Amino acid sequence: MTALRERLPAERAPMDKGGQGTIFDRVKVPEPASNMTFAMLGQGQGGQYVGMGERLANVSPAAADVWNTAGRIIGPHFLPIVRGGTKEQLGETDITQPAIVADALARQAALKEIDVPINAGIYTGLSLGFVTAVAFSGAADAEKILTLVKARGDATQTANAIEPSSMMVLTGVDEQMVEDVMKEFDLALCLENSDQQRVYGGARGKIADAIAKLSGILGTDAAKKVRELSIGGAFHSRFMQPAAAMYREAIKRANIGDPVNGRLIGITDASSITTAEAIEEELLRQLTEPVSMRRVLEQMNRDGITNIAELGNLPTIINMNRSMFQGEKESIVYPQENDDGPPLVIAHQWRAAA
Repeated sequence: MTALRERLPAERAPMDKGGQGTIFDRVKVPEPASNMTFAMLGQGQGGQYVGMGERLANVSPAAADVWNTAGRIIGPHFLPIVRGGTKEQLGETDITQPAIVADALARQAALKEIDVPINAGIYTGLSLGFVTAVAFSGAADAEKILTLVKARGDATQTANAIEPSSMMVLTGVDEQMVEDVMKEFDLALCLENSDQQRVYGGARGKIADAIAKLSGILGTDAAKKVRELSIGGAFHSRFMQPAAAMYREAIKRANIGDPVNGRLIGITDASSITTAEAIEEELLRQLTEPVSMRRVLEQMNRDGITNIAELGNLPTIINMNRSMFQGEKESIVYPQENDDGPPLVIAHQWRAAA
């Protein structure tokens, strides 16, 4: 079975969340890059949608196996919610987190099934995507990582019940303005997605108040520059401290090994991770400390990474850091016979300009 690779326009992805898209011109697939110049990225929360993964699972036995494993681990309620529940049900942390990870692992399994050479040697991810990257690296199998993610989701859901919190994303907003608002409403920097986009967390009511204040300052630009995220908690901040003990025990039980296929890059400090002990430390740090995808990508650039594969419906990380990705972008499509629907995109690949 041969996969199709289809060229992506530089400014947008081919698929929206509902699965509609455009068929682009096919391009010749070059030989896979050396693994130490090739990175695989896992995506974070925020891209979930009702019905995610179902279309791929219907045609890929390998993807279906991953989703069935997730359903067995998370519980009988899991797949019905992911496939046909409400947006609110899917948005609950203990459902969203395993759904995001299962979707990525199902896509990886489908790539292997169709013999697409994702010859990566570097693994990392945005927020929750780092947990997925641990599995990508071979340090844990799908069963272990999904069990860990279930515990992570349960722990963070508990923390959010103790002190309800939320997050807002700011794009292209002056840092001094944000600093003043952070102090006024006791907010915490949680994620630095790019040089233009940051995510802040705080008590749920205070996030709403901060958005209202920033909207008043920004005026007509507010809708483009500030919004609340549909995520149940202020992750990567002090608001997750009540989850730390439970998550620490879950990490120990996971019995994570060393990376098998290369190394990981930590998202708290962009450090190189090559041992099980370092993975465990990084996983725990991420719970309550801010993370920076921008610094990770800058480190990858210094390390000479020239190829990146992002597993997801949209190339979220690539698009957020568009200025760093000058080169060729492609979508990797799962081949289907007698299918007149939109292309079934399972991953996105970027190659640096020659």
